[in-house]
Amino acid sequence: MTRALAGETLAGGSGRKLSTSRRSEEMQTVECEKNPYIENFCRALIAKKGERLDEDALERLVDSLYRLFENMLGRNMVAALPEGLRSEFVSRYDKGSREPDYQEIARLFEAHVADPKEIMKKTAREFAELYFRNR
Repeated sequence: MTRALAGETLAGGSGRKLSTSRRSEEMQTVECEKNPYIENFCRALIAKKGERLDEDALERLVDSLYRLFENMLGRNMVAALPEGLRSEFVSRYDKGSREPDYQEIARLFEAHVADPKEIMKKTAREFAELYFRNR
């Protein structure tokens, strides 16, 4: 599996600042790098929908769609894991109980997800359908 599908996708991959929280700690800011394919996909959806937004609103919408897509892709990737590994993964990372190791997650997906590119395509189709239906 490519880094774009695992590391960048699940890491939030953005160049933007992401806020992550721990239960009893203050908000932390983490630098991440955006996956350009996902960002361009989000921008293409917005353009196809014909949204007319000022620059600030456009960037907020792109950011929001990016996070939603990334979340949906992550869920689909986890769902593609074999049952035993899926249960272990969910219990290990449930609700921020542990800081994710994105390289470890990428290795897990590379080893145990049969066709990550197909999952990415399926997720993109589902996401586009949802966007056009609900926006």
